Amino acid sequence: MDALAQSVYYGLRHIQLPRSQKEQWCKPLLGEIHDILSGLTSVAGRTGAIQALLMLATDSAARDRILGGEDGIQLVINESRFDYAQMDLLCQLVDIVDRGVADLEMPQTKIIEIVTEITFGICCDIDGSTIISTPRGRILPILAFAEDVGGTQALTSSGGQSWMHEYVHGVVEEYFAERPS
Repeated sequence: MDALAQSVYYGLRHIQLPRSQKEQWCKPLLGEIHDILSGLTSVAGRTGAIQALLMLATDSAARDRILGGEDGIQLVINESRFDYAQMDLLCQLVDIVDRGVADLEMPQTKIIEIVTEITFGICCDIDGSTIISTPRGRILPILAFAEDVGGTQALTSSGGQSWMHEYVHGVVEEYFAERPS
């Protein structure tokens, strides 16, 4: 099971369903999240559609190659534009998780708690705040955004790390405050 799936299952630990039902229920949610993080689905950004690119390096040398543009994509470092882009991605993730749990018959406060936990776990995985290990070593995630689909440039932060998990609680709170109940 991949790290994103583990984050979703951890967030669902309060729900009393057999594991097979949870797995069936989670497949569409995980599919949407994977599509966004692999750039297959665009994210509605403040200045137009952007494409999220989650690149994974298995060691610091691979990370340096990616950040140095040796893998075919020139990374443009702009902290403020990157921050806006990661906030747009975070809002999209919150919406996906909320739609994924919409069918659960639970009080609103419990739904908010589950959406927060799942989104926080996913963002920790993306940010590299959670250690993800493989037989080849630790995975080092690098988040970037292509503003022109199919282009050769992608927006990132210095070091390629994101910090979305720091925004999760505030974004979820704002999302549910603005959403019609």
